[in-house]
Amino acid sequence: MTIVPLVGMHYRPPAKAITGNLQPGHPLLLVAEPENEFDPHAIAVYLDPETIETSEWMKWDNELQSYGFDAGHLAEGPHIQLGYVSRHHTDKVHPYLESGTASCLFHIMATGGPGVNLSHQPAPKEAAE
Repeated sequence: MTIVPLVGMHYRPPAKAITGNLQPGHPLLLVAEPENEFDPHAIAVYLDPETIETSEWMKWDNELQSYGFDAGHLAEGPHIQLGYVSRHHTDKVHPYLESGTASCLFHIMATGGPGVNLSHQPAPKEAAE
């Protein structure tokens, strides 16, 4: 298991509201960005809006509207980028991505800030012939 900070949320206004309400253990998606002009080792962190219940989106609506976003629109849209794995930790995360068996969950760091909890999932067993 590896826990790393999630950064860059201030560049994505709904991300601050979402991470402020997201429960630890919620599944997230990681996407390597080798074409990123600022950091070829960048790893973006996304939330699949379909993993959030409609009732949760509605609870968050007032806060999301304060950032200029509508919960109903976000809930029906594409994946939402929350930020990036801190560039100081991408070397720890790339092996998880390359394995193809990584599990990525939302985490609250000891500092109180948002983070990403990574672990390897066991490879699926081959079906007996």
